Amino acid sequence: MSPSWRRIGEIADRGVVPVSGGGGTLREVDRRLEHAAAELRHGRLRTIECTVLAVATLVAALVAAPIDARIALSLGAAAVVEALLALRAAHTRRETIATLALDPANYVLPEVRTYGERCTHPKERERLVRLLRELPHLSQRPGSIYLADRVHKVRAELEWLAHVLASPIAIEPASVVACRRLLSHGSESGLYNPRLAEDEMHLALRRIRLRIVANDTTRA
Repeated sequence: MSPSWRRIGEIADRGVVPVSGGGGTLREVDRRLEHAAAELRHGRLRTIECTVLAVATLVAALVAAPIDARIALSLGAAAVVEALLALRAAHTRRETIATLALDPANYVLPEVRTYGERCTHPKERERLVRLLRELPHLSQRPGSIYLADRVHKVRAELEWLAHVLASPIAIEPASVVACRRLLSHGSESGLYNPRLAEDEMHLALRRIRLRIVANDTTRA
């Protein structure tokens, strides 16, 4: 099982990170959150650093251009490299935030909370609903990136998710994030990746459903 979906399984089975039953658990949660916060800070600083260097190197290249074309070309190439590093750092940070957003306990981190709020925005829910409803049709198109046979097998689950996301009930961000990753991360999703066992796909959908039902206060 891929690491991300194994993580979803652990979170779904646990419900929330336990913070009672011993100081050791509290310290463990604190350490994990501190590590996550430090990783996000490092990613932000790395992105800023690479961006500043890219801009500075580009300016130097423009200044050197009238004087020495070879130096200007070398500086321009360095600016491109720094820009690519900045993009990579920004992408890595976004992926870290998205992964952290699978766990409700991580929503104490501002970046994760903001990401979760964005994912549960009505427009984002509408986009997910459209994709869920169109998925069976999209999977039948020639050259589709979706695995048509697998999409067909979980069509009922996809329709249920679309129905729930289209309804006015509040859904915890972690469940929406899990649904979003299932539809958009090809290497982690059995809907795209034939190397992943079908059982993983069924298990992921089942856990998303269980989490949504367990947190649906309208049933109370």
